[in-house]
Amino acid sequence: MQQMESSGRQRRTQAERRQESQQGLIEAAAAVLIEQGYQAATFERISERAGYSASLVTSRFGSKDGLFVAIIEFLRVRLEAYFTKGSATVAAGESRIGAVVEGFLSHLEEDPFAKAYYILLAAAIANHMPEQRHFIAMHDRMKARLAAIVCTEQQDGAVPSELDPEIFGQMIGFFQLGIAMQYQLDPATDITRIRKVLQQLTR
Repeated sequence: MQQMESSGRQRRTQAERRQESQQGLIEAAAAVLIEQGYQAATFERISERAGYSASLVTSRFGSKDGLFVAIIEFLRVRLEAYFTKGSATVAAGESRIGAVVEGFLSHLEEDPFAKAYYILLAAAIANHMPEQRHFIAMHDRMKARLAAIVCTEQQDGAVPSELDPEIFGQMIGFFQLGIAMQYQLDPATDITRIRKVLQQLTR
């Protein structure tokens, strides 16, 4: 029995170490993307930044495509957390749409890894990379989520019922993506003023 318990503790420790190394590699990859750009995001630079061997990057992700999928998922989870936080703080009579966009703006300002997503997106589009499909899938999920929020707002009478919720949700996504790309291009973009106008619009 004692041997089995010891073995169980060892397995948990190995799982924790694996998770830690994988998280470290993903964060290192995101940091290299932000600091040096897409072309610099080689397995060698990522492993050096993370403090692991280059062979570990290959064994964890298999290929650059596998690494990109892991980074996109990592960033998606972080973005979702901001959306969830924004939605959870909506008071009676306030706009759910406004809360979601506010969460997105906070994500741009506060998340140190947010820029990595848009660097990968721009690289995928500019280089006609097959990784575009991962962004399309993520944007489709976001479109569905925004459409559901619009439907809820319509049920509450806050949004006109004749509006197409899917298209309206997609337009909100376009708005967010436009702000994000401009903010990455020019960090001096005044998010505070955008936030103020947004609050006026959603009221």
